[in-house]
This record gives sequence, structure tokens and C-alpha cells, in this order.
Amino acid sequence: MNHTILIIGAGKSGRGFLPQYIDSKDHILFVDKDEALIDKLEASKNYEISFYGNTKPAKNIFNYQAYCATQKNYQYCLTHCDMVAVSIGLEHYEELANNLKPYCHLLKDKAIVTFENGIDVASKLQGFLGVEDIQISEGSIFCTTNTMHEIDIISQDICYLPIKNKALDQIYLENVTPIEDFHLFMERKLYTYNLLSALFCYSGYLKGYKLLHEAALDIEIRKDAEYLMQSLNPILADYFHVSLHDQQVFAQGAIDKFSNPFIQDSIQRNCRDVKRKLEANERFMRPFVLLHQAQKDANILLKSIAAALVYDEKEESKQGVRLLETMEIDDKSYTIIKKYYTEYMQKSCNKPLQQADFEKEICKV
Repeated sequence: MNHTILIIGAGKSGRGFLPQYIDSKDHILFVDKDEALIDKLEASKNYEISFYGNTKPAKNIFNYQAYCATQKNYQYCLTHCDMVAVSIGLEHYEELANNLKPYCHLLKDKAIVTFENGIDVASKLQGFLGVEDIQISEGSIFCTTNTMHEIDIISQDICYLPIKNKALDQIYLENVTPIEDFHLFMERKLYTYNLLSALFCYSGYLKGYKLLHEAALDIEIRKDAEYLMQSLNPILADYFHVSLHDQQVFAQGAIDKFSNPFIQDSIQRNCRDVKRKLEANERFMRPFVLLHQAQKDANILLKSIAAALVYDEKEESKQGVRLLETMEIDDKSYTIIKKYYTEYMQKSCNKPLQQADFEKEICKV
């Protein structure tokens, strides 16, 4: 039996990662706010997902329709789909919920799966919807995808789709890896993979790098990352009840991925949303608290937080060091971060990163 999968968010993950796990005989409905993107998808009628390093043949995506994010289109797509995959940023969940509320009755007989880097994001969408009798599960994406030539995608070749072990019989995606304790799973990913990505990217930004692998291969930045994980890995192993070896392999896998020159991932994309990344249970602050409690050196994390504040001041909300006032942090660490921030601001002569520059780099692959 063929199925119809609604993907909300036709960005790099929505159209680049998730279709890799959808049978070519199944039908995809894309919904996105970007009218220009929707027009291109509809006009092209197909696009291609190729893979870094040409590790396997490209996949042609053709069995789809694309719609702008209007209530009328949501009603049509929810009426005709068998499951829903949500591939948008957490900051857009409330707006999405407001669009979906009139059609909650159409969601009660199908699974919804959220794909976003965060902890308990499904419960946040459920809260915005204000209903309890809807099945919302969670998935995670370890794969890097980027745009190539208008709507085509270039992707890391990875076959791993972890999804919370809930309503799996209604999730029509292939090669799913069921995860029993998804909360713990996402914490471990956030405090290892996403922490290292943030460290590489904010430090790399200060040095003027545009691509993540350039920063991860920088000797000084790499040394900081390895020094941090020497202290953090044993703490995380205890925290997540895994062996030290397993945690070391997990962390090294992240470092290896971010250092891979075939994976052309932009620093700009990974640096976005500084304020969220500095929240108490996020990638910087929770590992900082764990290190602090264990009386281990957290100076590398403090330097990374300062670099993130510089990025925010120059590229994002322009709050910079003022974001420190919103963080629960001790006076000594506050002073150290502020010192690094002042030093970085004085040394930094970075121009704002231009997405066009990154696209030029990607097209060289």
C-alpha cells in the first residue's frame, strides 16, 4: 500500500534528508512559507539529492507536490496525508500550531514526527496545539544537507534515522532506528555533537573561516575541542550511563564528521540562534554546569560562549555581551566570559558572512 507523507518545511532537511527515507512509490506533500521555493519545486517537478564524495548514485525526487503555507493548503494536505513530518525550527512551532489548530480533528488518526535539535520538542508543539489526544513523536537528524543549484541538494551519505519508540506503526519512513528513552538520547546528542559543532563554528567565525571543516581542522581550535572532551567525556559517560569507551567513540564520531572536507557545511548556518543555544539546558550551559560540579576546568567552554556572544553582536540580535545578563552563571565565570568577549571584540575584524560566498564554496564540490 502506498502512503502520502506531509513534510512541513521544504528546506535543506525537509526536502534533502527526509525523502531519503521515503519509498519512491509514496507521495510527498511539501508545505513551506517560502513562496519562491514552492514555485521552483512546482515548476521543476523533480530535483536531485546527490552525496558528498559521490559515495552512491544521486536520488531523483519526483513524486511530490508543493504548497505555500496557507490554512486552505494545510486543510487539503492534512486531509490527504497519512503522516506528518515537521522539519522547521522550534521558533516557528507556535505559528505552525496556530495554523494547524482548526484542523486538529484531521491529526487524531495519524502520527506526527518532529525533527529539530532540542529536548522534548514534541511536547512543546503539543503544548502550542493545546490538545492531548494527538500522537506526536520525535526524530533526530545527524546528517548534513545543503542546497546545490536552486533546489537540488547535496547530502552526507548516512543511513541513520533515530525516532522515539512511539506510534511506529503509523510512521511511514524506512530504516527507522527506534529509541526508547528519546529525552536522554537527545541530551547526549546536544551535549556532544551540537556542543562540538558550536565550539568549532564560533571559534572558526572569529578566525574568519566560512566552512565548518576548516575550523575543525584548525590546530588551535582542534586542540581546544580535544582538551574539553578529555574532561567532559567521563562526566557524560556517567550522566548517560554508558561506558567511557562508548562516549569517547560517540564524541570522536562528531569530530571526524565536522573535520571531513567532503562535507561542506557553513559556519553561518550553524552559528544561528545564539540566544537559544545559551539557554540553561542547551549545548553550552548544561555541560558547563556538569564540569563545574565535577570541579573540572571549563575555560574552553567560557571562551566558546564569549565567541558566541561576539557572533550575536556582529551578525544576529546585536545584544552581544548583554545576553550574559539572561544566563544563570557564577560571578567568576561571568567575569571570565566578559574578559574574553572584550578581547575578541577588539581583535576581530570579521566582515559579516555572506551566504553568497558560501554558495560559491559549495558549488566547487
